[in-house]
Amino acid sequence: MIIGVILLLIIAYFLAIQKTIDLAQSYENLLNNKRNTEEYAIRKVQLEARKDSLQAILGGFKSSSVYLQNKLLVKLDEYSRANKVKIIAIEEPFKFEINEVVVNYFRFTLEGDYASMAKTLHQIETGSNFGEIVSLQFKKEKDKRKKYEYLQAQAILKTSL
Repeated sequence: MIIGVILLLIIAYFLAIQKTIDLAQSYENLLNNKRNTEEYAIRKVQLEARKDSLQAILGGFKSSSVYLQNKLLVKLDEYSRANKVKIIAIEEPFKFEINEVVVNYFRFTLEGDYASMAKTLHQIETGSNFGEIVSLQFKKEKDKRKKYEYLQAQAILKTSL
């Protein structure tokens, strides 16, 4: 009789109780997954809103000619140091808007030997995605006090946004 009761409990465990325990664990796992999914959805919405606001700020900043001028100055300084060219002047950019496209013209003056200036200008035009050099003028100047000659290049760089 005792063996029959024990055997009945074992059979009942395998048929009903174990399945109930497994279903309860599965239900808990599903609830946890649901909570995590809801948290991820809320976090995703928050991150997308933050991304949009940062892109608006960054987009306004990147489109400004001051940002482009500073970026140009950094690249021009980097290339001129590598090629041993002096930066004499960088003037305020000219800004035009044509069919909702903003076009900036940056004028700058370099001093040095012809090959070094040509290499620097080539690097600015091809190596930094600023735009194209639309005007380039070389001038040979003479310093009467120090009695030496030097070469200057005035360039105008066109960028479109």
